[in-house]
Amino acid sequence: MRDEVTGSKTVFPERYLQSGNDVLRSAAIRALPVFMEDPEVLRTQLGDALLDPDPDVRSDAMEAFANIADHTDAPVLRRSLEGDPVLEVKLAAIDGLTRLKDRNAVELLRALVLGPDEDRVAWEDEASDWEDWLDVQVAAIRALGYLNVAEAIDDMMAARDDEFGQMLDNPVFEALAQMGETGVDWLLAIVKTEGGLAGQRAMDVLTRMSPDTFAGYPDILLEAQDARIRALATRVLPPDHPSLEVMVLTDPDEEVRIAALTHAAVLRPDLPQRALADRAPRVQAAALDLLTPPEDEGLRTAIADNMLAWLKQAPPVLMRAAAKRLPDIAPDRSKDALLTLIADTSSPLDARVAAAHALGRLEPPVPADTLRPLLANPAKQVRARILALMEHRALVGDPAAAEMMVKAIAGTLLCESEAVFPDRPAEGAHDVAASKDEKNGPRRIYISADGDILDADEKDHSPPSTLSAIMDGSYPELAEDTPEETVPKRFKRRAVEGPDQIAKALSLEAIQRTERFGPPKVLEALLDQAVAGSDDVRRAAWQALARFGNAPTGLHAAAAKAWRDTDPVIRLAAFTVLTLDSTEPELTAEATRDEDALIRAAGVMRLSSEAALSHIGDTVLA
Repeated sequence: MRDEVTGSKTVFPERYLQSGNDVLRSAAIRALPVFMEDPEVLRTQLGDALLDPDPDVRSDAMEAFANIADHTDAPVLRRSLEGDPVLEVKLAAIDGLTRLKDRNAVELLRALVLGPDEDRVAWEDEASDWEDWLDVQVAAIRALGYLNVAEAIDDMMAARDDEFGQMLDNPVFEALAQMGETGVDWLLAIVKTEGGLAGQRAMDVLTRMSPDTFAGYPDILLEAQDARIRALATRVLPPDHPSLEVMVLTDPDEEVRIAALTHAAVLRPDLPQRALADRAPRVQAAALDLLTPPEDEGLRTAIADNMLAWLKQAPPVLMRAAAKRLPDIAPDRSKDALLTLIADTSSPLDARVAAAHALGRLEPPVPADTLRPLLANPAKQVRARILALMEHRALVGDPAAAEMMVKAIAGTLLCESEAVFPDRPAEGAHDVAASKDEKNGPRRIYISADGDILDADEKDHSPPSTLSAIMDGSYPELAEDTPEETVPKRFKRRAVEGPDQIAKALSLEAIQRTERFGPPKVLEALLDQAVAGSDDVRRAAWQALARFGNAPTGLHAAAAKAWRDTDPVIRLAAFTVLTLDSTEPELTAEATRDEDALIRAAGVMRLSSEAALSHIGDTVLA
């Protein structure tokens, strides 16, 4: 290493290696590879440190030595593996021997797979040698797999069968995966003969292996009784292989048909069309995902007719796929069908969300006025997607979309008939989310100024914390009756009925989506809500504004006033706004004395390192 100022070679102060302080010697060993340019000198000094009386020094030395050792150092590594009782030294030595592909270590590694071999190998003490050996056993198995020691497979299998040992499926199977065809033969045999969790683990390893590994196995894979093994064939065969067509059309397992279809569709665009007639909805859905729009107008029309029918009645997976691909197959027939599906709350939720996504791909774009009624949808996921479309339209200059975003933020976009949930359940519906011990509703908890979690009857009278304000239940959870979530299957999550129910939820959602580069009128609406909205809306608005910098106009002045708010969430957001572009020393000092722990933490983060030290004794962990 050379001195950056003088350019002269830096001489490592070797006195640190001879220090009587164990910690200093250990630090010197860790620094040595950085300073020492001569690899031979480095190997010598690290090798000498392998005999240090301190175990930490030896561990650090072996970790470095194992990475630079050459074949002449293999005997040193083997001696440390046998004679050094420290676990970390043994593990690093195994890594070094594995890197060097030292065949002379194989016999010792095989012995360590079967037991601690205490007659030959030193361990720290009787209390820890068993646990230490378990770690060494796994390392030895992995090393033997990397070294492709096929004769060690019997040892690994014997270790797996040791009823007093540990679970070794994963390391043994990973080792087999590195042994080429011999390992593949064993893994396939385990899948076929053992089944259960072991068979699944072996299968998981097989699926992660390179397809080239199975190049010599196509016939064996294709003829296997186990569908998971047949599916492996789809990774081996070329996409235009005739066997793939047979698998797509005739294999009894739908997972195999899907795997074959996915692999073959690259070169066989006709197969997704033929797979649309499959008896399994999941295969049909996969075919739709892979379908290339046919050039034949009659065929395209026939497929579109089926997709439109599936939007009305089909299993959820197929309905979702039809909604997703309809704009690609029949763009001129998509808008009304997608709008109808989104509005049908009896349809599967994921299909309606897919339809909302598909609307955004239609050309010409669906007008903002057409999208507006969808923002009254009781499904939050649907509203979120439509809001995203509306926001995008506003960003690209659509004035109608910008105006609707303003009204959504203000909570005035929906009329009274749109702003309530239909089909409200009976007031006496049982809340299955409540604990059996909670006769009077869900448990209410509070966070005290000292960070303690208190029940409602233990609530102290100190000012609310940021965390407790966030957990105060101000954000209503909204639900609907769907095939996935009907009244008997869910708890009653609707808030008290009121004309502003969806409107308020929509306002919060629109606030949370707003980006700092939005149209000025949208940002101004956000600031209006931050100043004059209800408590939860103000809180959400300030949290959004904290990301904005000094836009919109008037934000800094409003933040200065909000800094004196009683709500700690709003104060924290105001502090963030006020300190985005400058340090504000007086404000920062005030924040570090705030009663709220998170505000104090935000203040401390803006201090210099020296000034922050004075707050190291704060009683709150943050």
